[in-house]
Amino acid sequence: MDAVVADAQFYRDGNAYFDGIWAQAGGAPSGQQAVLRALCDYADGLEGKRLRERCGLDPFAFNAALDALERHDVLTAKNGHYHYSVELMRRWVAASERRAVSSGGCRPVV
Repeated sequence: MDAVVADAQFYRDGNAYFDGIWAQAGGAPSGQQAVLRALCDYADGLEGKRLRERCGLDPFAFNAALDALERHDVLTAKNGHYHYSVELMRRWVAASERRAVSSGGCRPVV
């Protein structure tokens, strides 16, 4: 998997799929993209309370975002510990965040 992810062509070819997931996460309920951003640096996932703190969302918005992300199989939870269902999606979000920062954008403080 590391060789695939290291290949720049992966991001070009995979963008349509990952962009679709990202766009869906930008819809209702709000906060889904904030959750994905907050979790992308943690390959082993995060406990729900810590993830909520990193997102900065109120409990209602956080729970609604988590429910949507789990329902769409973007995130998986086991014993209150959340992680990306697909490791490549986590890496895509992390790489997208790094590209945004390096191109002069700013990564949201979470």
